Amino acid sequence: QGARVGYITAIGQDAPGDSLMALWAREGVDTATVIRTERALTGVYFVTHDDRGHHFLHYRKDSPAALYAPADLPRDAISAARIFYASGISQGISATAADAVFAAIELTRGAGGKVAYDTNYRPRLWPPARASAVMHAAIAQADYVFPGMEDVVVLTGLTDPDAILDFYLRLGPRV
Repeated sequence: QGARVGYITAIGQDAPGDSLMALWAREGVDTATVIRTERALTGVYFVTHDDRGHHFLHYRKDSPAALYAPADLPRDAISAARIFYASGISQGISATAADAVFAAIELTRGAGGKVAYDTNYRPRLWPPARASAVMHAAIAQADYVFPGMEDVVVLTGLTDPDAILDFYLRLGPRV
């Protein structure tokens, strides 16, 4: 659609990491800010579907992405971005990754960029109370928010669409 996109993460020097780099190259994603490391294996995430719905399985503990910290951020790239997009998954994989997302949000806003945030709550990553506190703090600093309906029910207890919109708009995002 004509947008330039870059990816910020850390992955292993392994076959899954190589596959991701090849995929992103085919898709035209700038990977200049992707950290490759031999100190840990690339985290993997599987989504399957059946008659009971979506199922998520991940192996991310001690992955390079879970070890990501604010000091790893590509500050110049983030400051130059028009929009920084983050997900609750990025914050749920570790405390240091959560801190890195908050630092990136601060850098983006300080440089005049916009922040988009998608809840993507995954219960295997963290308990609802912690997820709610962290995600809602991030959402309070976002311009655009994408709370999934299943996520909202767990994070807020709300089910009425108008109440949900009111709740999230009161946190501060424009959209």
